[in-house]
Amino acid sequence: MTGVIAGLAASLCWTVASFIWRSSAKSLSAIQLNGIKNGLATIIFLPVFFLGSWGASSHAFGLLFLSGTIGISLGDSCYISALNRLGTRRTLTIEAVSPVLAIFLGKIFLAEIPSTTAWIGTFLVSCSVVWVALQSPPPKPAFRKGDLTSQSKGFVLAFGSVLFGLLGAMLSRLVLLGGEVSPLQTSSFRLLSSFITLTPFLVYQGFIRKRFFSSKSIHLSRLLVATFVGTNLAILLQQITIQTLPLGKAITLLSMGPVMASLLSGYEGEKLNKAGLGSAFLSVFGVGLALW
Repeated sequence: MTGVIAGLAASLCWTVASFIWRSSAKSLSAIQLNGIKNGLATIIFLPVFFLGSWGASSHAFGLLFLSGTIGISLGDSCYISALNRLGTRRTLTIEAVSPVLAIFLGKIFLAEIPSTTAWIGTFLVSCSVVWVALQSPPPKPAFRKGDLTSQSKGFVLAFGSVLFGLLGAMLSRLVLLGGEVSPLQTSSFRLLSSFITLTPFLVYQGFIRKRFFSSKSIHLSRLLVATFVGTNLAILLQQITIQTLPLGKAITLLSMGPVMASLLSGYEGEKLNKAGLGSAFLSVFGVGLALW
């Protein structure tokens, strides 16, 4: 039950933060925004590095570093880019394909065998993704002066974020199953790893020196709230979910964003139509079967 509650809570945190990120720093690139939020999140988690025991092996730290680099540096950068092109609800709905891939990864690398109902549930979730993807774009795109080309790039980036996120989650679960570190420690170290990876790009762009404190570029107070909710809290809840549930079930719960994001669709200039509502309910039903 702890993993289920943590998974749903993490999904809600990501959904709320996604809306804030997209509306608070429109002049920033995906890498810049990702670097800022990971840097702020690392600062918030600094006490974790000085408190408690860090008795993990070098192998575990290496896996966590890869997990942060792949899952957060690459995955979140693709995710933020997709948000700018597709909007919150569409991006999060595409993320619902994660359970299908997670089951395959869990079966191949973690020897986690899914039940028949789990396969059916993940298939229904995938159907909901296809349903949304085949919908016609709105007449007046809410994303960017966007056109079909921008939306196509958005779909590629969204699927890229799914793949990178799953690889990062799988590496993290491998470490958590070893029992050497806690979810709080894996969260903090993964964020630090991601920030270290992205820092050279920020320095190369001269971003830290020239623009970090520019009020025209960043609404710092809103970004702090989005970082704490969508990065610190959400990743901690994600790690608890991944630790306590098989990878496929964990990712299924963490992909509930489309249903929650539908509550915010009005703020992005979109109306929730019948197709969107139907796909959301199909996703919920699929998740329910996956957890049966």
